[in-house]
Amino acid sequence: MRRLDLIPAEVLLLRRRRALLRQGSGGLVLWAAFWVVVLVGLHSWQSAERGAVRTWEARVDSLRVASRAVEALRSEHDAKRQRLAAVQRLEGQRPVTGVVAFVTPLLPRGLRLESLVVEPSLVTAATAAPGSASYFAAGAPVLGVQLRGTARGAAEVAELLRKLETCGRFRRAQLLRVDRPPGAQGGQLRFEMHCEL
Repeated sequence: MRRLDLIPAEVLLLRRRRALLRQGSGGLVLWAAFWVVVLVGLHSWQSAERGAVRTWEARVDSLRVASRAVEALRSEHDAKRQRLAAVQRLEGQRPVTGVVAFVTPLLPRGLRLESLVVEPSLVTAATAAPGSASYFAAGAPVLGVQLRGTARGAAEVAELLRKLETCGRFRRAQLLRVDRPPGAQGGQLRFEMHCEL
């Protein structure tokens, strides 16, 4: 037997198209809902990540500030340690500090002292305070002191030599060498003196 359908083919075709459209639109709605859920999840995850990144950036900034403060303290500590080492070196060579205390007020204005050497073979420990008149009192061995430096002119060198001889603390002050350094300007001189305490 043959099956007979009294519904026209056009109506059946329209029904099939409607069913396909319903299925397609349902699939599209599900697909769009899936992507909306994915995008909302990504957005909330990124928001949480951005908050964490901002928190870490704030921590890094505070650590940078603390690091700068530590570096400043470290450089200050190093400078103080170098100063302490220099003071300890000078303290270990008390006769040198005493000589520096004697010579410093005698230096004329245009004269620059570059080196002051106390002959090490003659240096002994003294009990008086450095810079006091009794520091190199009678009974202590004679110390040889060598001075080197530069002066603006011969007048400053002569003035230092005269002051060394007349101050009463040094004896036999003598000028060993005076010359003009290469490339010197004006009357600049280089000198070397020797005296005894």
